[in-house]
Amino acid sequence: MTYDPGKPLAVVAGSGKLPVTAARLHKAAGGRLLVVSLAPENVDELAEPADELVSYSPGQVGHILKGLFKRNVHQLTFLGKVPKQRLFQGLKLDLTAMRLWISTRDKSDRGIMTRLCEVLADSGIEVVSQLEVLDDVCAPTGVLTRRKPNPEESADAEFGLRIAAESARLGIGQCIIVRGGVVVAVEALEGTDACLRRAGELAASGGRLFRGGLVLAKVAGIDHDPRFDIPTVGKQTLARAAEIGVTCLAVQSRMTIFADGREEFLAEADRLGVAVIGRELSST
Repeated sequence: MTYDPGKPLAVVAGSGKLPVTAARLHKAAGGRLLVVSLAPENVDELAEPADELVSYSPGQVGHILKGLFKRNVHQLTFLGKVPKQRLFQGLKLDLTAMRLWISTRDKSDRGIMTRLCEVLADSGIEVVSQLEVLDDVCAPTGVLTRRKPNPEESADAEFGLRIAAESARLGIGQCIIVRGGVVVAVEALEGTDACLRRAGELAASGGRLFRGGLVLAKVAGIDHDPRFDIPTVGKQTLARAAEIGVTCLAVQSRMTIFADGREEFLAEADRLGVAVIGRELSST
């Protein structure tokens, strides 16, 4: 199903900026908006654009479905984070959630979300692509900041994106930090922030090679599902990257979301002196 901004949309919202951004974009496009809040952190911001806001725990799948039917909402998007500790500390599953859990063979995050999308589709509710809902904050192709990357940064950006794509294909991680054609750090299970910290430690102790001029490359997973699995970058990550000497950020265009909004993110990059470029990746 293709996202229709003129029809009612349910934003199932975890924490973070993305649910708020999506809610505001959909409301501005004229569609009716139901916010299903799974996290209390951004409820106040979500309440402003919402026609209606309801709060549930992640285990109340049946209750959420009933609410969607009652309000005649047939398109939905999942956005934001639900911390793992919230899922495992006192989480109670309703009957629908229990059936979902039992019927899901692959109980990885991806497996559970894929099965949930199937259950929703069987009930007449389509989970639409996050990229379609958030098209206005997707990274376009080209140099996106006032400062252009120098030749060395450009070469490292192309190299980093190729390595990041291979890392993603192997299921290791989607983020790479490079300098002078050398891989400085690779994101794995620990996440982007830890990858940046490790690169910062090397930059501080690794001699002239790693002093500044680091390039951060980030891509989508090779078999990512745009309904619930898209790479995002925000101003907080950008600030941490600049602190450790990153001077260029290369992202996969049309597949990467600027969590704080495109203009806001790029303005912050200009302030920090970080060049940002978007590149499409070859399918080969």
